[in-house]
Amino acid sequence: LGPIVSSFSLHYVAPHLPSLDYNVVPAAMLCIAHFGIVVLCWCLLPSVEETVREEKMVEDIRRLATLAAVSFRKGDMRTCPKAVNKSEVLEQPETNGSTPHYQRHSRRAAIRPSRTTQITEQHEEFRVLGVLGIYVVAETLLLFSTGASESATLYALQVDYRWSPMDGGYIIGLCICGYAPLALMVQWLRRCVSDAAILANSLVLAAALAWLLHPRVCTWFENHWHAPGRTCAPLIITFDALAWPLLSLVRGIVEGFSYDFAGIARANNLSAALTVATSLSYAVSSPLARWFITTGGVARYALAQIIINGLAVAVCGLAVTLSRTGRTAGGQH
Repeated sequence: LGPIVSSFSLHYVAPHLPSLDYNVVPAAMLCIAHFGIVVLCWCLLPSVEETVREEKMVEDIRRLATLAAVSFRKGDMRTCPKAVNKSEVLEQPETNGSTPHYQRHSRRAAIRPSRTTQITEQHEEFRVLGVLGIYVVAETLLLFSTGASESATLYALQVDYRWSPMDGGYIIGLCICGYAPLALMVQWLRRCVSDAAILANSLVLAAALAWLLHPRVCTWFENHWHAPGRTCAPLIITFDALAWPLLSLVRGIVEGFSYDFAGIARANNLSAALTVATSLSYAVSSPLARWFITTGGVARYALAQIIINGLAVAVCGLAVTLSRTGRTAGGQH
């Protein structure tokens, strides 16, 4: 709603306040809207203690389910006969009519593997941190793409296609609002489709939509739809209207997978890493996307989006595959 609020304030509020600068009015309106959101969140969202309590309860339920599955597998193994060599358990020396004395093996053999166990746990910890690092990289790429599209689309409409800031703000706001029906549709699809399948299809579709920004697609569009004043603005608007909601959806699923893989013990550190990644991505992506358009036009920005979305497909696929492999091999982390 931010771009729509800005355009509304410029169109209807700013003319009644001529003494104020043209940029002060939308900034003030956005501040009021953010304060309202803070009050709304304070009233509706649960407290931190309630959230932590619910997360611990979910973690305990998953741990009990994992222990039940392991116990069931061990119970099945007990029913299977196991061949045991008596010489490995007891040693019976030769006797000359005297009472036999049995000797047990030293327990040092049971203590020695502890060092190997520690090394294995360290390797497992490094592997988990590596997978979480890949999740953070995937989230950074997705944030970079969405942040760039928010800024570059409006900038391209103003610079290359001579749109007014108010019209561009309305269009960008409507494009971002497309996330709401998409989220509702995904909630309905989750009844029969897994989150991994939704993630893969949404990410591949968003990467394919990035090619709408390519100059050759623009040339093809102008050659096949002849009209006075025809431009490629509908292509960049279509990319923003479809790719931004899809990438935002993928970001939510990736974050869920990363927190599920990390567990409660690493949730705070993962949240801090994702917060830093969000801040850096949005701080760099918006000005960099505008610089691409200023120096090389939409073509250079299109190349950046195509590369970033292609890398996001590869990194997200790698993170999900490694996390599922680790969960299958070692259970819950």
